[in-house]
Amino acid sequence: MRISSNQLHQLNLNAIMDQFAKVSHTQQQISTGKRIIDPADDPLGTVEAMRLNKIIEETADFDKNIDKAEGRLALTESLMGAAQDILQNIRVLAIQAANASQNHETRTFIAREMRENLDNLFQLANSRDGADNYLFGGFQNSQPPFSQTAGTFVYNGDDGQRRLQIGQQRTIEDGSPGSEVFMKIPDGNGTFATFASNTNAGQAVISEGVLLDPGSYDKQDYRINILTTVLGAPSGFDYEIVDVATGIALPPVPYQEDQDIDFQGIRVSFTGIPQNGDSFDINASRYESIFSTIDGMATALELSIVTDAQKIVQINDINHNLSGLDRALDNLSDIRTSMGAKLNVIESQRDVNFGTKILMEDLVSNIVNVDLAKAISEFSLHMTSLEAAQKTFVQMKDLTVFNFL
Repeated sequence: MRISSNQLHQLNLNAIMDQFAKVSHTQQQISTGKRIIDPADDPLGTVEAMRLNKIIEETADFDKNIDKAEGRLALTESLMGAAQDILQNIRVLAIQAANASQNHETRTFIAREMRENLDNLFQLANSRDGADNYLFGGFQNSQPPFSQTAGTFVYNGDDGQRRLQIGQQRTIEDGSPGSEVFMKIPDGNGTFATFASNTNAGQAVISEGVLLDPGSYDKQDYRINILTTVLGAPSGFDYEIVDVATGIALPPVPYQEDQDIDFQGIRVSFTGIPQNGDSFDINASRYESIFSTIDGMATALELSIVTDAQKIVQINDINHNLSGLDRALDNLSDIRTSMGAKLNVIESQRDVNFGTKILMEDLVSNIVNVDLAKAISEFSLHMTSLEAAQKTFVQMKDLTVFNFL
């Protein structure tokens, strides 16, 4: 086989260009710090690096959601604390108003202060977050969630709770709708509520009541009617318990002050002596807004009290609304605790995301980044090979048969 001079030159030139390409590629790896300059350098490694980089990008998005959720939850938790302070102030005012030393004028002043607190609470319920969205409107966060018309408090939002993804397998609610925070407050003791008729003429005050046996309580509405005694009660009165739905009454029982009245798994008691015809309702708890509870409390205090019977009616109203305040405080406490728990979850997930990001970046680095010491060694080797190829080319480029003639 004969090799022409042109072929010999081309072979040497190809060897030089091949070594030059290797030197250039290695030099580029050293200057950029990357092992993979082009996907062709390592197709499988390129695909794996792309997959890991996608996880890193998703984790960065999760962290953005964490920042959003943390901001809203922290603000909500702070507002819940402020709302609790407002309700505690109103509760103190209510207890102060129930004192027998108060008169109509002082109770009116107390009612005015209650309404100022109510206004503060109402404004708080219409608070916005840093993005100018209303906090307590559910999904309807572009308009004020609460409005008031002629003493009626209306919730204009919905029950929606936005969930943000903060991790590969974790989402979290970034708040609570206003219906849950301010509107759905069970009245009374949370199971049932006691009421005194506004037409009562006696001095009896009914207790909040307690649930003795949840299995026996049928959640029906009942009424206790006071009757002139036919059983010889020392108080001069009997009472009967009537099922409101059916109108069926249990047999009369002698009325005794401070006596516990147990039926259907519940217990109530009275202080004071009633009058014939007085009545007291015991209804299964219903939802009432905290705004209506405070408004009802202030309205009761603003009434002009002339007779002792009117005073007792007012005390019964105050006691009923105090129970509502206590349920509202319990509800705010539960929600605030929930906010704190979610903030703890967020902080924990932030740590998880940080660890995931570091791990993924290390894996990408191992795939993509160059081993500098190895690259420098290869660069020296390729340079030596290039120089050798160049010297060989110089020595052979003029070599022909005519040199020996």
